[in-house]
Amino acid sequence: TFHRIVKKFIAQTGDPFGNNKGSGPGYTLPLEISERLVHDRYGVVSMARHKGESHGSQFFITFGPIPHLNRVNTVFGQVVDGVNILEQIENVKTDREDKPRYPVKIRNIKIERIY
Repeated sequence: TFHRIVKKFIAQTGDPFGNNKGSGPGYTLPLEISERLVHDRYGVVSMARHKGESHGSQFFITFGPIPHLNRVNTVFGQVVDGVNILEQIENVKTDREDKPRYPVKIRNIKIERIY
């Protein structure tokens, strides 16, 4: 369930409780920063930074270039199909805390290595 959607910025998910209250999976992983994997377009998939130099289970999808996140968050994917669905997610109505007014969930996903 996406717990945070900010138009022209990101859609964030991966919080085990779906409430963005800082809950995590109970583990953290080190950041994997790459100079060539950057937040330079619509649909970049990246880990949300946790505390210090780590991340947990939360990730986000960008709604456009966000250069200030380069070398800050671990980029690990790119939406290549279903961009129209991502556009629908970007336009979901949210409350003042950017929480969607109704649940927005990933029901199916296909991950492929493309390089």
